[in-house]
Amino acid sequence: MLARIYKAIGVCVLLMAGAFYAGCSGGGGASKEYSFESSDTSYTIIHQEGDKLIVKAGGKELDSAVLLVFLAQDCAECEAYYEHLNHLQASEKDFKILGVFDSKLSDKTMLKEFAQTHNITFPLLHSTSSNSLLESLLQTKRMRVNGLLQSGAQDSGMKDSAPESSESKDSVAGSAQEPSPESSAQSIGDAVAPVVDFGVTLPYFVLYDNEHLFYQDYEGIVPEEIFSSDIAQILQ
Repeated sequence: MLARIYKAIGVCVLLMAGAFYAGCSGGGGASKEYSFESSDTSYTIIHQEGDKLIVKAGGKELDSAVLLVFLAQDCAECEAYYEHLNHLQASEKDFKILGVFDSKLSDKTMLKEFAQTHNITFPLLHSTSSNSLLESLLQTKRMRVNGLLQSGAQDSGMKDSAPESSESKDSVAGSAQEPSPESSAQSIGDAVAPVVDFGVTLPYFVLYDNEHLFYQDYEGIVPEEIFSSDIAQILQ
């Protein structure tokens, strides 16, 4: 029974964790700073504190919603998105797309050449930090998802441990003795939700609203209409 509950909770959380959590999230973590160089040779600083992200480009803080798109030079799957992301950026004024290479490039000119080769019109960044923004965001995601799983497991334990009615007790008279509500609550209360760990496939997208708070992340096949709908939702 518990295994089925955990499985159901896990599927729902993985599909809906971002939207569900966005309304409750804020900082909640140590502040970290990451530096990037962009394709126009200017510098961008990204501050992350839990589910809050502040982007400073050219020393000025962006006050718009931001979509981070994590890419790699050898990512064939990423190429299918460039035209759609160009169109998305051109269609939305209070919104910024940032293509992010989380590792350092051996040649700084490669970033500009990459943008020209793939006709990319949104800014591209490559990391100049020794630590990884992508890994930090994934760690925050692990904490978020596992926290929701644990909360769901505790809620299920409280429901399953409710005392039986007198009618249900009479219906099992003469059958094998059932565990008492107290012992049932103890066994469920001690149960621990399974821990979810995961990597990520590129491209990986993370959307933040215009208050710098995490809204949703995406990977796999994501239609442009999904991005447009979510961006319209946070900009309304």
